[in-house]
Amino acid sequence: MRDYGKVYTRFWLKQNVLSWSDSAKLLGLYLLTCPHCNLLGCFRLPIGYVASDLNWDEQQVAKALNELEQDQFLIRCEESGWTLIRSFLKHNPIENPNQGKAAFRLLKDVPADFIGMASLLKSLAAFQARLPEEFSSLFMPDGNPVRDSQRSDDSERSNKPTVKTVNQIQFEDFWDVQIRKEKKAKAKEEWLRMGLNEDHELALEVLTRWKEQRDNRLQYQDRTKTPMPHNWLLNRQWEDEYVRIDEVQQSSTSLKGSNHQLNIEESNRRIAESWAGPGIREVRSSAGG
Repeated sequence: MRDYGKVYTRFWLKQNVLSWSDSAKLLGLYLLTCPHCNLLGCFRLPIGYVASDLNWDEQQVAKALNELEQDQFLIRCEESGWTLIRSFLKHNPIENPNQGKAAFRLLKDVPADFIGMASLLKSLAAFQARLPEEFSSLFMPDGNPVRDSQRSDDSERSNKPTVKTVNQIQFEDFWDVQIRKEKKAKAKEEWLRMGLNEDHELALEVLTRWKEQRDNRLQYQDRTKTPMPHNWLLNRQWEDEYVRIDEVQQSSTSLKGSNHQLNIEESNRRIAESWAGPGIREVRSSAGG
């Protein structure tokens, strides 16, 4: 049983979450933080447990679960009660080999025929370096069991350069999309210090969040206000909440709407003055004096 669960504040800002019913929002938050959840975000959760914890009837629980499943927040087997929160490991990564051992023990408890097994294995593959070697010998990255003929030292050795190449590409991808390409060595050093060469899932998250911020963060439209890559990584700025360009545009549009008549009058005055030439402006100035 966990002592706590982690939820990012941007959970409440996601468009799909905003569209959920109140019951689905509460249930989603419950699943992320409830004592039944574990390192994998995959656990057995009979409807009765939820009904008891939230003081709901089972019909309300079933309806909210179905809503979350339809929105691909979770995968659930109704018969067994086994439930997988799809992006759990994306936001709650396996941070060290000790957690990897615990996660692998939990994996052994999940039924092999669970409908979410392939998705779970795919998520776990991103943390293969922190999982016991037994994981790589039993499963392929796509979630399929490895055949006995494939389990050889040669195949494992041949996979290592591939992984290394992918890691290098991930950093280069991050570097290639930077606004300020300064102090590359420091940026790469920070990338490696954070373990992004091994934590593929987090590396993808960091890269994706940078692209979002680069394209949508109002501050970054000014190059002088854009942080250098190594500082952005060091300060974990991919976790920032920020003012978006479209939010400012919406606010500006709303403000224009409230002063719509004033803007029309001002526009008409300027057009009239441009047609009339300097004479009308001189008359207006004299009248004002």
